[in-house]
Amino acid sequence: MFRYDNDTEAVVKPVSTHIDFGTPRQWLEFCSRTHIHGCVPSNFEIRGLTVIDCGSRQVVPAPIGAEYVTLSYVWGAPNTDPKRVEALSSEDTDLLPTDLPQTIEDALIVTQELGFKYLWVDKYCIAQGSDHFHMQIRQMDAIY
Repeated sequence: MFRYDNDTEAVVKPVSTHIDFGTPRQWLEFCSRTHIHGCVPSNFEIRGLTVIDCGSRQVVPAPIGAEYVTLSYVWGAPNTDPKRVEALSSEDTDLLPTDLPQTIEDALIVTQELGFKYLWVDKYCIAQGSDHFHMQIRQMDAIY
C-alpha cells in the first residue's frame, strides 16, 4: 500500500517478480556502438563526484571517465529517516547503511544487472550541509 501526502491511498502491485535485463542491455550496447563520440566529451569531469560502488556498497570518489547510473527519486517527508542525516554527515564511514530503502536496494541490483559498477544517489553521494554539497548542487545538470 502506498500513501500519498493527502492521505489518499493507492495499491501498488508488481507486474512480475522477474525482470529480463537482456533487452535494456541490448539497448545500451546499441547506443555504445552507434554513438561514436559518446554522449559526454571524453575530457569532461565533474569535480568532487562520489558514487556508490555497488559491489562493496561503499561511497567512493568516482574514477575519471567511469560510467555510472543515477537515481532520481523523492526521499519522502522531512525528518522521517533519522539515519539519513547521520549517514550523510558522518565522515568516519563510507559504507552505506545496512537498512537502505527498497528503492535504493533495487537500484543497486539494476545497476549491476545492466553492466555498470557505480550508482549515484544524491542522498548518499552528497554530504548534506558541507562545501561538497554546494559544489555538487552547482553541477547537478552534468551529474544527471
